[in-house]
Amino acid sequence: MIIEYNPFRIYIKQLIFESPDNPWPDRLIFIFLTLINTAAYLNPWIDTDFGPLMAWMDSVNSITDPSQLTPEMMQAPWTMGTLLAVLLPMAAEMITFIFVLIYIGMHLITNRKADLLDYEENKVTEIAGIPVTPPILTPPKLSTVVARTLLLLLLLAVFGIPLSIAFFIFFILVIVIMPIFIAFPAAFIAGDFKISEVIPFLIKRARSVYGFNARNLAFCLAANLVVGFVIGITGYIEALTPVYYVLNAAATSWFALVYAKLGLRSYEIMATLHFDHSDKGNMNNQKGKEE
Repeated sequence: MIIEYNPFRIYIKQLIFESPDNPWPDRLIFIFLTLINTAAYLNPWIDTDFGPLMAWMDSVNSITDPSQLTPEMMQAPWTMGTLLAVLLPMAAEMITFIFVLIYIGMHLITNRKADLLDYEENKVTEIAGIPVTPPILTPPKLSTVVARTLLLLLLLAVFGIPLSIAFFIFFILVIVIMPIFIAFPAAFIAGDFKISEVIPFLIKRARSVYGFNARNLAFCLAANLVVGFVIGITGYIEALTPVYYVLNAAATSWFALVYAKLGLRSYEIMATLHFDHSDKGNMNNQKGKEE
């Protein structure tokens, strides 16, 4: 049978985030995140009328003499509705990121267990007289995944604002290094390296996967922009406003998991290139792995 090479089909597969063997955990995460992101914008308690707040900001900024400011003028006209309109989307983004990390940790364990089981059931030691060294890595312990995930969240809580400012200032540099550091969450959570060794590992292995990551990331970003543009059209039709929020929430959740899968796949490739797998016993003697 002749298998026709179809590069477009290969790229389309990058947009599928669910596992073919057991898709329902991934689907449940997607459904949950869609509901959370929809509720952040589509609920009866928020107030998206920021007119009074913008008018207050204009009046305060127009004052040239600070002595003219009164305590009453310094009180921003926030309401419970406008506060919720700001805080709920932020909370939804945080929850989405947490579940992205859960998705990565879950697949780090299940993928490696599946690889190990497949190797044990279909053990192949040589092909045409050439020894085979299967790229099998030890599945991380659940305690390691949980601890590393919590630590990563703590680090981002501490350094999140400075990193956001740096990304905004050095936007071009961020685009260049993104194909390298998209694998950072997976590399950090896996626990194959000490914390101080994660970034040097990514930099060292960047040349091996940079082109692969850059092409796939560019395709996913382009697909994200196209989907966002199509969905955005519904936002200009008042009768379709609820539909817009649901579709936008679904797209946000979908592509969050797509980027998570891309980073996970990138790390899996780099890890299998890095570690020595001359025999199965070496899986427990990975260089740089924490005790």
